[in-house]
Amino acid sequence: MNGLSVSVRRWGLLGLLALLAACGGGGSGEHPDASMVAGKWCSLPGSHGWCLQTPAAPSDIGVGNVSRVDGLWFFDRKAGMATTSDGCRRTSDGGATWSPAQDCGLGKDQQRQVWFSDDGSVGWALQFWGALYTSTDRGLTWQTNIVQNDIPMNAALGFHFVTPQKGWVLRRQGHWDGLRMLLKTEDGGRTWQSVLEQDDAMNSWFGGIAFSHDGKYGVALGGLQGAYLTSDSGVTWVRHTRALQAEIARVRFVEGRTFLAVSREGDILRSEDGGQSWRVVKQLPANASPRAFLELEVLPSGRAYASGGGGLLISNDGGLTWREQATGIGRSPQAMHFADDTTGWIGFEDGAIMATIYGGD
Repeated sequence: MNGLSVSVRRWGLLGLLALLAACGGGGSGEHPDASMVAGKWCSLPGSHGWCLQTPAAPSDIGVGNVSRVDGLWFFDRKAGMATTSDGCRRTSDGGATWSPAQDCGLGKDQQRQVWFSDDGSVGWALQFWGALYTSTDRGLTWQTNIVQNDIPMNAALGFHFVTPQKGWVLRRQGHWDGLRMLLKTEDGGRTWQSVLEQDDAMNSWFGGIAFSHDGKYGVALGGLQGAYLTSDSGVTWVRHTRALQAEIARVRFVEGRTFLAVSREGDILRSEDGGQSWRVVKQLPANASPRAFLELEVLPSGRAYASGGGGLLISNDGGLTWREQATGIGRSPQAMHFADDTTGWIGFEDGAIMATIYGGD
């Protein structure tokens, strides 16, 4: 193992020098600035694959006081932020360097989801326990979102904003505060409207909601078999019972009426009819640890990434077929974000952040 580690580090350094020469050390050329891979340990020779930004090498992971990375967002190829168990961290050089963690108002609870509008003017963050926060300064500060009568948003499982102003939140059972299962806002979260009543079939600690890019088709998945679908931009919702039992961790739109979802049971599911029927396209092996999926990301090109089973999977055909992608970490990322089709970042439970300028290959 020591010989392999030394060999990989040597290749990573040589690859970085070659990449810097090819890019002229800067942002022009075929690929973005090589500082995004930071010249540290990379999963493939020549600084390809996924490259560690922090810490410096796999042997450094878990050493010292590192904090869990559970949310990542980049406003472009340079400026980004990470939510961690110690607070928010920021970078202005693609992740080559990160500021120390600072309290930004999110607390230390694990984040389920972080999202910003295209221009970065509005941001939303969802904690694991269901508290919803909003930011209007590119994530420097966050405030608890208030739904009605000073009641903070809680028990949320997932959210989706079609535009910075129009968004939806799916919640688990919460009769104690009078709020319903599905809420909608059309003014950026200043006010919310209850859309659907509570449904025991949807009750779960996990679930997700996603819309097509134009906002016409939407799916809300909860419980083991519950589903609500819309094909008219959320004016009406139709209840469905999913034939496949699965506790959904994340659902994403692909194209047309096609959606992907990942489950806590270790399945990747695909629907091509707007969520009416689902089939398993990938299943983690029985000995996977953990045998569950954590995160799912689908890019406009149809390339998709799924985190689970102690690793990272990639699809180049909209989720029809999947293969493992090497990271060299030996565990599943907790968070991921892509600035474009080949430039992305992933974060791990023990503080590691990795970057790629080649889509991870």
